[in-house]
Amino acid sequence: MGHNLLDKQYESFDVLKFVLSISVVAIHIDPLLNFSGTFIYDIYRSLISLSVPVFFIMTGFLISNKMSSLNFANTYENSSNTIIISHIRKLFKLYIIWNLIYLPLDIYYYFELHKSVIYAIADYLRGLIFVGEHHKSWMLWYLLSSIYALILVNGGVKRKWKKQTLLFIGTIIGAFGILITLFVNEYISLPSYLILIFNVIQKCLVSGRIFTGFFYIPLGMCLYDRKTFRRFVSLSLIVLGLLFEIWSPKIGFIYEIGRVVGAVGLFEGAYSVHIHMKKFSNLKLRHMSTYIYLIHLLVWEVLYLFFCKSLIKGFIPFLITITFSIIISYVIMIVQNKFN
Repeated sequence: MGHNLLDKQYESFDVLKFVLSISVVAIHIDPLLNFSGTFIYDIYRSLISLSVPVFFIMTGFLISNKMSSLNFANTYENSSNTIIISHIRKLFKLYIIWNLIYLPLDIYYYFELHKSVIYAIADYLRGLIFVGEHHKSWMLWYLLSSIYALILVNGGVKRKWKKQTLLFIGTIIGAFGILITLFVNEYISLPSYLILIFNVIQKCLVSGRIFTGFFYIPLGMCLYDRKTFRRFVSLSLIVLGLLFEIWSPKIGFIYEIGRVVGAVGLFEGAYSVHIHMKKFSNLKLRHMSTYIYLIHLLVWEVLYLFFCKSLIKGFIPFLITITFSIIISYVIMIVQNKFN
């Protein structure tokens, strides 16, 4: 796959990333809540559920691209490990910074629940290390899942594992995560000797969601080796994935298969589209997408604390949250430009 061609596709990725960041806001605030129970609502919920899986796929794809571009410098293993470790550090920095930003809300939450200091510290550390979220920082789990998955990928590259091997191991880990989620939601019964183990896992992880990145990031790496991405095939995969999601239980292997198929279709569709943008606009859109993703729950929570006194969902709260998130993101970008 030529590097010049791939550079052009980054623009479509940035547009997709912006759309997906808006979709994540929609997952949390549900602008079409009034249509709940309708077929349109089912399609909409299934479609926006592809957002985070596609984020993971793009992460793996772009890392694989960087690894390939440096294949001729030093040795493949050394250059690849440097790229992966650099990305892990970037994600870890973001994870810590945004956990600190959301920390005042977490302290307020523990105070409101009249929790002891010891309980608050233990619960916060559990969320920080094992779950990837706290009171209103739900979206940070993506960063933590990516960090853990990339640690595995880095270890695999050091041992010269093939991408397919990483995907196979990631599939097993991801399937284990689905089993945990099924157990937590009481969709499956386990032998008595496993119940205690899964109860301990549940206490630590809450659900198996943290293992999601272990599958999707290696999948994105494998997709990099694809030579062509056809729009018709992409659209077919999206439709097929949505059908799987709509007509299957909302938790389980069939539902997850639908998400995989739909996410691959959406990713491949974005890659096949050629968009020409100025580089500056490209970067602005990319950075704004990141800030919207990270800041929207903070905006929503402030709206709740000072104005509504209750967490409200629907189109108007969604519109307000998006508007202020975009404005704040733009202000942050302006400030950053002045100090850079």
